[in-house]
Amino acid sequence: PRRRAQWRTVVMPIITVAGKLNEASFQRCKKAAEYLAAVDPKFKCNVISLLPIDYELYLPGALEKFPKVKRHVAPVVCFANGTHDFFIGDAERFMLYLRQKWDYVDGTHAIFYERAATMHMRGYMEKSGREFCEMEILIDEEEGAGDDDEEDDGKAKASARSEGKLVFELFTDVAPKTCENFKAFVLGGDERVGGRGYEGTPVSRTVRDGWIQAGDVMNKWGSGKISIYGETFPDEVLKVRHDKVGILSMVRMEKRDRNGCQFFVAQCPLPFLDGQRVAFGRLIDGWRVMKVLNKLDAYHTYRPRRGVTIGKCAMITAPGPAEVQKEE
Repeated sequence: PRRRAQWRTVVMPIITVAGKLNEASFQRCKKAAEYLAAVDPKFKCNVISLLPIDYELYLPGALEKFPKVKRHVAPVVCFANGTHDFFIGDAERFMLYLRQKWDYVDGTHAIFYERAATMHMRGYMEKSGREFCEMEILIDEEEGAGDDDEEDDGKAKASARSEGKLVFELFTDVAPKTCENFKAFVLGGDERVGGRGYEGTPVSRTVRDGWIQAGDVMNKWGSGKISIYGETFPDEVLKVRHDKVGILSMVRMEKRDRNGCQFFVAQCPLPFLDGQRVAFGRLIDGWRVMKVLNKLDAYHTYRPRRGVTIGKCAMITAPGPAEVQKEE
């Protein structure tokens, strides 16, 4: 008897394109994937736009299916899921894949994608209705004199280098009073606190796989307290959980309802602080800087052996259409 022909169902792979929404290279891949999906029903894609910190947290899980990929540092990652999963790589490798497999060639000028990245980030900021700020982090090239060096004023040394910026989203809709207090120190010059600000103050503690603590504008090393509402002010809200890395929270002085100027940023989930500390924001960019701080050697008091100082600070305003037009 004649064998019946066996037809194999061909499953087209689903292409995943994930990346940092504020990066031009991701916007380029996003546009290409969405265009092909619109004109060719065979092309299936899953585009994931992420804030920088969320991308960094997403990446390890995405790479678990590809054990041969030991390291990926690009702001966009592309891979395929189907009968056989395969890793594509960064933006350049993705565009090469599209040219070879789908005959797609991108002729759009790079400035278009830079503008798209700016607009995408602006859209997120405007939709959130919240405020954002940034802090530069300076790290000394050499270790300090010692843990109990009272002569150390906490200021950056001449050898200090800029490690990058930490960018925060402030939960102004959840904890407006706490955010207003924090904002005053970010900007500096507020008469209610004697014009003091975070710029030039040290990161007083770096607890490995725990948190970093900073913001002592009075005594530099973790004992000072002052606020725009008086020496301290009450806990405003305790409902924001410390359930992810990058949570921005207040350092409480000694007991409840004694918040001042100091803050900490979580290096990992800290559930034991839920209901105990006022969390009022989160890190959205600067995870690489946080990892550098996490690796610094520290004394038994968690004070870093190499001086770490907050550099320039500023509130961030979403760029308007006119500002985006200038960038072109």
